[in-house]
Amino acid sequence: AVFVRDPMERLVSAFRDKFEHPNSYYHPVFGKAIIKKYRPNACEEELNNGSGVKFKEFIHYLLDSHRPVGMDIHWEKISKLCYPCLIHYDFVGKFETLEEDANYFLQLIGAPKRLKFPNFKDRHSSDKRP
Repeated sequence: AVFVRDPMERLVSAFRDKFEHPNSYYHPVFGKAIIKKYRPNACEEELNNGSGVKFKEFIHYLLDSHRPVGMDIHWEKISKLCYPCLIHYDFVGKFETLEEDANYFLQLIGAPKRLKFPNFKDRHSSDKRP
């Protein structure tokens, strides 16, 4: 079984989670490198803390074959994570219908009826989106 997500939805979600909110790993590791390479005239504070990456800069980083830091599991191509051409998946669920698909999968494999996939809540679903 594999669960997939709309590619654009996945990128936007990764960006929002890792760069729009304080993050002690992604800002210094990825944010600093992205700002340094893709933001001309960045101020010293932006270069030092790596926060405030713009979505356009993030996309430039993803498309750059000479990107300053490697890829991350949250935005790596799904084909490099799940090998859909090498593995014959007998079930493909969608993130957009995760709870329903996961419960159906549990039923398919004969899991006990009392076993249910937990309710899923987006960590930032209450944030105002532009």
